[in-house]
Amino acid sequence: MAALPYMQLYVADYLADTPHLTTEEHGAYLLLMFNYWQTGRPLPKSRLAGIAKLSNERWTDVERTLNEFFLDTGSEWVHERIERDLQAVKGAQSQRSTAGKKSAEVRAAKKSLKNQSEFNDRSTTVQRDSSDRSTNIDTDTDTDTDTDKELKDKTLLSGAGKDQPPTKKNAAGSYPEEFETLWGEYPKREGANPKNKAHSCWKARKLEGVSEEAMLEGTQRYRQYCEMRGQAGTEYVMQAQRFYGKERAFENDWQVNTGGLNHAKNIASTIGNSGESIAERQLRSGREQWARERGLTGVAPVGADDQNLQYPMDSEEWQSSLGSLGETDRGYEE
Repeated sequence: MAALPYMQLYVADYLADTPHLTTEEHGAYLLLMFNYWQTGRPLPKSRLAGIAKLSNERWTDVERTLNEFFLDTGSEWVHERIERDLQAVKGAQSQRSTAGKKSAEVRAAKKSLKNQSEFNDRSTTVQRDSSDRSTNIDTDTDTDTDTDKELKDKTLLSGAGKDQPPTKKNAAGSYPEEFETLWGEYPKREGANPKNKAHSCWKARKLEGVSEEAMLEGTQRYRQYCEMRGQAGTEYVMQAQRFYGKERAFENDWQVNTGGLNHAKNIASTIGNSGESIAERQLRSGREQWARERGLTGVAPVGADDQNLQYPMDSEEWQSSLGSLGETDRGYEE
């Protein structure tokens, strides 16, 4: 097909998808997209290095980064967004071409009907007897009305007279129900997280034999991980296209280690609604254990007549029973 007159380049989306590319990789990626648009078809894998203007040695390194933007069919690289844009432009061109042909047909029909009407007007002029006044007799008094009605009907049926605007297609496309379920489980992210790229990687993993259930379970583990670390809804959430990419991050365990003082974060879902951190809880527990081992509970027992009721010791008595805190009091075990 002939090269299209322009290419839609969504600059904001491009920059959001490619912050990790080097200058060399940017140039190669743009050359691949330009060739894709100019030829109007997927890129043969055998010609990728030549299209990108790179040696085979350099292309080997660059290919590992750029293949995440394409769907590899085995013999070709397919770019889903460019495919949708090509279909939209081709559809608009086809509609304009069809409307132009119909408009030309209607104009020709209108001209033919006008010539026929003039011929009928001339042919219906008759000469009466010389004793009568000469007059023009129209053998079909509804000729003009019929002509106008026929022309109007043809115009309405053809839809001509003005170019019809092309139907605007949904740029977002549609996705299978299984992927929509997966996408609903993926943690929200601040910043770019292109859904179409994630869908392409998801399909690629399926072609490699990975089950939908495995990717869904991995997504749920990662979402729980982000929520427990307080990362959900932030820029620290991994882009979905990387999560479902060749690294297969969805296969990781994504476990959060909540033990030890290095993880003393205030997590209400883990330690209740008291607001007490893990370190604080361990410190308090150590103090209580230290006091129990030494019989210093902070209260003195009352006789049996009082049914084991207890009353608090006075502040001087209590303070004199405690010394300085050791490592045990800080939550460490001897």
